[in-house]
Amino acid sequence: MQSSDLTLWALAVLLYGVRDLLTTLSNFSIGMVELNPLNVFVVKAVVFLAGGAIYAKTKERIIPAVLCVLGFFAVVHNVFVFYF
Repeated sequence: MQSSDLTLWALAVLLYGVRDLLTTLSNFSIGMVELNPLNVFVVKAVVFLAGGAIYAKTKERIIPAVLCVLGFFAVVHNVFVFYF
């Protein structure tokens, strides 16, 4: 694994894993509800495991890049919901 791949995976974990989870939980604290409560933990874990398995077979950098994009938009959405 190249250092650029590690950077992409670290960013994916930070955005999709950590920041999205934290902003979702902060929205829960103000009374928002998740349409699919399993989405918070189970779906994220499944997506990460599937992405990791696909990456292990293909070494395609698009996998962590897609997770970064998903995480970015999820965080932006959660922040928007929190403030507006």
